[in-house]
Amino acid sequence: MLRVLLCLAIPVATWACSCTGGAPPCQAAWTASAVFTGTVVELTRDSMQPDGRGAVQINGFLGTHAVFDVAEAFLGMEGVGKRVEIRTGMGGGDCGYGFQRGQAYVVYAYKGADGVLVASICSRTSPVEQAQADLDYLRGVKKAGPTGYLYGVAADSEGGNRFDETLRTWIPSGVSGVAVTLTGAGKSAQAVTSDNGEFRFDGLAPGKYKVAVAKDGYSLRYALAEFDVHAGGCAYAMESLVVNRRIVGRVMGADGLPAANIQVQLVPTRPNERYPLPFPVAETRTGNDGSYELRNVPAGEYYVGINLAHTPTEEMPYARYFYPGTEDPSRAGVALVKREAGTGTYNFTIPSPQGSRRVEGFVYWPDGRPAEKVSILLEDLRWPWQTNAVLAQTDAKGHFEISAFDGTAYRIHAVSRGARTTDSVSAEPLRLDPGTDVSKPLRLILTHKGNSTAELAGKGLLGF
Repeated sequence: MLRVLLCLAIPVATWACSCTGGAPPCQAAWTASAVFTGTVVELTRDSMQPDGRGAVQINGFLGTHAVFDVAEAFLGMEGVGKRVEIRTGMGGGDCGYGFQRGQAYVVYAYKGADGVLVASICSRTSPVEQAQADLDYLRGVKKAGPTGYLYGVAADSEGGNRFDETLRTWIPSGVSGVAVTLTGAGKSAQAVTSDNGEFRFDGLAPGKYKVAVAKDGYSLRYALAEFDVHAGGCAYAMESLVVNRRIVGRVMGADGLPAANIQVQLVPTRPNERYPLPFPVAETRTGNDGSYELRNVPAGEYYVGINLAHTPTEEMPYARYFYPGTEDPSRAGVALVKREAGTGTYNFTIPSPQGSRRVEGFVYWPDGRPAEKVSILLEDLRWPWQTNAVLAQTDAKGHFEISAFDGTAYRIHAVSRGARTTDSVSAEPLRLDPGTDVSKPLRLILTHKGNSTAELAGKGLLGF
């Protein structure tokens, strides 16, 4: 498994770094462009000047130059010499490794498109005194045989984790009794995972291999990867398994026909402190026959339905609707998903799609002047924190036009935005119910200090 480095050439203030996975020395050594031990003898950083907007820009993320005196050259060092420069980031979220002058390191460097050698916190680069496992392997590479090996774990994605010192990453607990099939380089082999979910294949000729894992009641969470095995090297495979819990069913339209391309959502019945909002844990689209399938569902209690996490949209112009067929959460059925593998079936019928209606109005200052460039926003009363999309701005006459669904209750916000929220001025939000007469223009007056939509942050859910 490779560590993946994600870094962007963006302003310093917004650098971000993400490393995924981990690899043992016998794998990492063969994916690096150069591996050596050495001591930092020079350490410099590029000077950076702010641009016209005050943001500091850099050339990629390689603003630090570390020059090493090479002590031991292991792999990829042919023709490099006894002194080598490694580029890295500045730190603070850009994946840069914090090299120190006078410190000795085991360095795993990767060659960029321009030929520059780069090291980062996503590699196995580390101080020599913390890299004994790396040194043991690297110093023995020349004596290694012509074959390699592949090992790994069939991981329980819902189990506990432990930190693996060799991989330098967190490893989930394993699943025992999993059938593992290895294919590649003209070889096929089978194994069964041990009590801790581990497996191993020895004596592999150099080449590419794939691993497939299977056990009744489980499914694979991620697509299978391909692994390179080098002579004297290895590959580590962590295949993540989840209990095969499914929710299936069919959605019918108000016309009695199958409802195709409908987004079905699954949300917790009791949002908790960690997940206080009813964000879907799973969602999918119905097929042409109205059928749907939600896979790999965590154990728990859920609502099944449509538009359970957001206001109606042009793509999904329906009311918030719960299985077995209601807009009222108190009358909704509950899907109980147990810890063991199983399938629950939940068929339901949805109402007719809502129609849209044109809403127009005028916004004025308290002295009667038309208010120009005022933002018009719609608040679905069930999702107050989602009121952030500006649908229109008033013209020089204070006029605006928007569209709204005729079956949804809203409040209309008119906000004249200032440099700060406290500098904004708003109208008193105007209630717009499904039966509200909109044949005549609405009238809103900017009398309220502050941004009325910002005050909705933290508001509770309606009906959950």
